[in-house]
Amino acid sequence: MSAPDRLASLRWLPYPVEEPHPMKPLLPTSVAVALALAMGANVRAAPDTTSYRTFAGESLTLRPWKGDRIVFLTQTTTLEPSVMAKIVATLDKAHAWYERMTGRRPKSVDLALERAPIAEVERTCGAGCAYLGRTGIEIMPSHLRVLVDGVRDREQYDQVLFYELGRNFWFLGDRLEIPDDGGRGTMTTGYAVLMRFLSMEAAGVRGGPFNGHEFAAFRREVESLVDTYEQDARATWRTTLATGQGVANRMGLGATDLMASFLLRLRRDYGGDEFIRRFLAECGSRPPVTTTADAADNFVVAASRAARVNLLDLFERRWRFPVSDAARRALPSPSPGR
Repeated sequence: MSAPDRLASLRWLPYPVEEPHPMKPLLPTSVAVALALAMGANVRAAPDTTSYRTFAGESLTLRPWKGDRIVFLTQTTTLEPSVMAKIVATLDKAHAWYERMTGRRPKSVDLALERAPIAEVERTCGAGCAYLGRTGIEIMPSHLRVLVDGVRDREQYDQVLFYELGRNFWFLGDRLEIPDDGGRGTMTTGYAVLMRFLSMEAAGVRGGPFNGHEFAAFRREVESLVDTYEQDARATWRTTLATGQGVANRMGLGATDLMASFLLRLRRDYGGDEFIRRFLAECGSRPPVTTTADAADNFVVAASRAARVNLLDLFERRWRFPVSDAARRALPSPSPGR
């Protein structure tokens, strides 16, 4: 298998089945940052290194910046400990939020590292690259520089690593992913798009520019996609998500952003992060997907159960999703007045 083929295959490794585990309490941000700052100073004073094997199989010697949950492994030698301490503390906080939302931790790909690795490498499968359902993220030096400069100069965090954490914490490939070629990958990537926004919000950080747009404007555009979808009578589940197609918008956003938009709207209307936590748990209890219609059914049933409201009218009439008879029977009883 060629190196590009190996990298591509890493994105689609089957996720492991793990039992939920008790969450560790988070330290207050001020305490976490203070501890991380002290740790950063130690790293600078003691130039310890660790070995790392890249996704492409190359062996590197990198410097570790250790947090409670993650370890950032870098080759750049001019990084400021105070800035790296902020980044590590923030990513720890985002990682802990992902744990709360999913009730799980990804299986470790390198037990020797003890923490979830994020490694700076010269080449990987994108600006960032991550295993699915397992620990392990890589980021290229140019994008690490964007992150570091944004934090140091503007207290803004580039979104790449928060997005890639969504791939590490993706455990629902056989419950939500569309199996047909046209839409395959839409739900996996749409989940990472959604969780990128929410993990940054939970970590209390401002996002840096995204493709030339202010981050807040980018999020508003994603949030509005569901309205554009509703207003286009030709748009259905089958013409968009099922075939990997988006709807018209000013930023050229696609089907994955539309998938995130549906969930952002449901989150807004039915309980915030608690809705997301329940939705993911309900998805995990649904049967495995074998057809595109199964993926739609699981989405509709899980969303209704998470909202604790029968959402058949919303999904079938307004959002034009297919809903099977079996899915209808699995929905909560209709609430009065709905």
